[in-house]
Order: sequence, then C-alpha cells, then structure tokens
Amino acid sequence: MKELNEHLKSSVVINQIEYISLETRKCIPIKVLSKAYTTIAELIEEYNNIIGFPSLFFCGTMLLNMLVPINMALLFVYHIPINANHTFGIPFVIYCVLWLIFPIVFGLELFAACDVVEKEVAKVPQICHSLIKRLGNNEFKLKNELNDYATQANQVKPKFTAAGYFDINLGLTMPMFGSVFTYVIVLLQFKDLQ
Repeated sequence: MKELNEHLKSSVVINQIEYISLETRKCIPIKVLSKAYTTIAELIEEYNNIIGFPSLFFCGTMLLNMLVPINMALLFVYHIPINANHTFGIPFVIYCVLWLIFPIVFGLELFAACDVVEKEVAKVPQICHSLIKRLGNNEFKLKNELNDYATQANQVKPKFTAAGYFDINLGLTMPMFGSVFTYVIVLLQFKDLQ
C-alpha cells in the first residue's frame, strides 16, 4: 500500500507540474504519466487479488459488529434479563454504543481511503482534456499523447473490491447502514408480535 500511495502522490505532483510546465512550455513526457497510471492500476489489481477476501471478511465482520451491540441495546430497552439474577444497566448501554462506534469509524476510514484513490484516478481524463484545450494548434503530437492517455484512463478505471463482489468506497456506507436499519426494524416488529 505504501508503494501505491507513493505512486499516487507522484502522479498528483506530476499533474501539478504539468500545469506549470505548460506555462513554461517544458512538457514532461506523457508516457511517464501513462506508465505511472498503469502501475497504479496494476497495484490496485494486485491489492484486490491479495486483500480481496480479507476485505470481504472485514465488511461482514464490520456489519456483525454493528448488529451485536444493537441487539444488546434492544434487550436493555425492552427490559429483557439475561438470566433471573441479572439485568442490563446504563454502563452496558454505553459499552454497546462504544462497541457500535468502533467498526463504523474503522470502516469509514477504509472506505474513505479507497474512495480518495478512485477519485484521484478519475481526475486523469479531465486533466488531460483541460490540457488539450489549453495547447496551441501546432502541438499535435502532445495533443495526441494526452488524448491517448485520457483514453487509457477512461478504459482502465481501477477500483478496490471485496473479492470482486462489490466496490469498496464511500458508496458502501449507505447499503451497510441500510442493512443495519432494516435488521433493527425487523427486530422491532418481531418484538411487537410477542
């Protein structure tokens, strides 16, 4: 992951240098950028191959770690004792809330990191097209290289996945929270039936 971050930072720096270099007309070879993009795409693919199933396991564990404290808190709300001698207290509810917050924070951190990489990668075609518009009419070679780089970036869009089942990014938060809230609603409905 460190190597991926270094490549990502260098590509962002290279993109910033490109804007500056166009002003001075000393252009960095687009092939260097294209190679860096290909390297990032390969690293993300390798990351998915190595960490895909553990990521899937993490997402499932995160979901379960959100459901267990909710179950326990609902037991407290409905005054259901664990056994005849023990009932839940306020410290237990605080524990449940803290237990619920941990997987949410850790998961959002992972989802946000993956989302940042995806968004940075998605900026490449936009940067290329804005640079093409800024170039003069006599710079056909550079325009073609930028156009090829933009085409490559549009065709190969690396994404972090959980073993290929779903993308790992901030878009995953709403389905996870939706699953938890659906589970809570079902539990509340079953409680009303008793």
